[in-house]
Amino acid sequence: MRTYNMILKGIDSIDFPRSISREGVDLIKKLCRDNPAERLGYQKRGIDDIKSHE
Repeated sequence: MRTYNMILKGIDSIDFPRSISREGVDLIKKLCRDNPAERLGYQKRGIDDIKSHE
């Protein structure tokens, strides 16, 4: 049930380990957006947005 509730809250409610850099967390969160139109790689530049991410 706890996992289910976390899924409902979305990716922004996840606490990532400190061993993952800020840029890494940002990349993961942008790739896991609920709305596909908001996901990194879905916009006009597509895969180039992912490649150029910090």
